[in-house]
Amino acid sequence: MRIAIDCEPITCNMGGIRVYTMNLVRALARIETDTQFRLYYSFSRRYLHTPLTVPRENFSNIYNPLPAAVMDWATAHTPLSHSFFLGSVDVVHSINFRYFKLTRGEKLVVTIHDVCFLLFPQFFGEEMASKLKRSVERLLQDAEYVITVSENTRRDFLEHFIWPEDRISAILEGVDTRMAAGLTLSRGGRRGIDAPYILSVGTLEPRKNYSRLFRAFSELKREHKEPLKLVVVGGRGWLYGETLKTWEDSPVREDIVILGRVEFERLQELYRGAEFFVYPSVYEGFGLPILEAQQMGLAVLAGDNSSIPEVCGDSALLVNSSSEREIAWGMKRLLADLDFRRMLVERGRVNLGRFSWDDTARRVLEIYRLVAGEG
Repeated sequence: MRIAIDCEPITCNMGGIRVYTMNLVRALARIETDTQFRLYYSFSRRYLHTPLTVPRENFSNIYNPLPAAVMDWATAHTPLSHSFFLGSVDVVHSINFRYFKLTRGEKLVVTIHDVCFLLFPQFFGEEMASKLKRSVERLLQDAEYVITVSENTRRDFLEHFIWPEDRISAILEGVDTRMAAGLTLSRGGRRGIDAPYILSVGTLEPRKNYSRLFRAFSELKREHKEPLKLVVVGGRGWLYGETLKTWEDSPVREDIVILGRVEFERLQELYRGAEFFVYPSVYEGFGLPILEAQQMGLAVLAGDNSSIPEVCGDSALLVNSSSEREIAWGMKRLLADLDFRRMLVERGRVNLGRFSWDDTARRVLEIYRLVAGEG
């Protein structure tokens, strides 16, 4: 069996989708030696990361020399197809809405990470939300099978798209084993941060709910007189302007540190140094940073919506993420109640046992075999 996997998210730093793609490929390399995997990269001058190369005989990289925009035009207006660049493969896996024009009978598998653009189009802008909806509809015309990253996303998908229930599976994501709370790192995630801090990780975009978090933190600071900062890690995403304006206008702006994207080692340090982790997102297809925080030994405060209860179970303090008062209350409780925090840390360790990238890869491999006629 020969599989082509869309690995463009690895080079273009698309947040959680990049993490998903890298860990899926690495796990497939650990568990499977008979299948041939081709990692597909389209040309870009905007590479933020080098392509992932897997040192296994059954893995190879494919580079399309045409920029994605040129390829999109060519596949729409000429006979050129992606099949020309992929070579002879049985299955193609599209991971981030990437359309593949296939002309040699290849089977298409599609991962849907969330349908936030349908539920909250205001977070994307009308034009982008419509574009994303059309992209999914185009993919589904040719797809053989759909994978979602949570049961909640599976339900949301089926509510908005006409699709056979026997051709869609929810396959949970895993835990990045490179992260480990016991690593010898400076407690000093505090490097450059001159006070204890609460950590939040996620792209600066409306659905991450940073504006409410900043206002809730301001409310917290009115009562909490000890030195305390809020540290945010994440690059700029859709419509980030409102988030930055809320930060600029905050009366506690000096205590809100927005770091942008950071390297993996620095992210580990920041997890290690934090008091606890806050993730007040309005909607998540999965919520990988929750597991990262738990793996690094942090108690978690998160929104009680979308896939988050599915991922957390009883291992996090869940609040109404549309209420600044509840977010502030949750932070106050975790600051004041150390026993409760320790209990959540322990529950988080237990929760992590439900997630494994190797298990994710095994289930994805089963889907490949099924659509290729080998299952």
